[in-house]
Formats: sequence, C-alpha cells, structure tokens
Amino acid sequence: MTGNLGDEVSESFDFIAANIFTQVILELLQDIPRLLKGGGVFVCSGIIEENKKSVLPEMDKLGFEILETAEKEGWVAIGGRLRA
Repeated sequence: MTGNLGDEVSESFDFIAANIFTQVILELLQDIPRLLKGGGVFVCSGIIEENKKSVLPEMDKLGFEILETAEKEGWVAIGGRLRA
C-alpha cells in the first residue's frame, strides 16, 4: 500500500518506509506506532547527517528499538523495530 498517513489508514503493517525530509519524518513519526504491528519495522531515510540527532531520540520516545543506522555521503537511514 502506498499513500499519505493523513488518508485515514486503518490497517496495521509489518514494515513501513519513508524516504523524505527530516521535518516530514518527524511529523509522520507520531502516527507510525499506531500503523505498525508490534515488532514491526520502520525505516526512514532522506535525513541529512546533522539531523540524525533529532530523529533518534524521537523514535526512542515512541517505543522503537534502533536496529541500524547507515550513513553515506552525508545522508542517513535509520531502521527501528517497534517494541511489542
């Protein structure tokens, strides 16, 4: 399924990915736990390296265990599992 989280998505998913600017990721993060099954994985990318420090604590606060961060040429991707 593709679309915007604001479209009243009512299903839950095992995996969600977002490749978009940091500010949008931070806004979307509030909805991710309600859409992700317990133990599900969320991967976000499109984050510039200096903004990683704002995404990681927010994911932790929302109940994500950070599985991996990858950095390449100033860009960051973060993968986290929603704690069940």
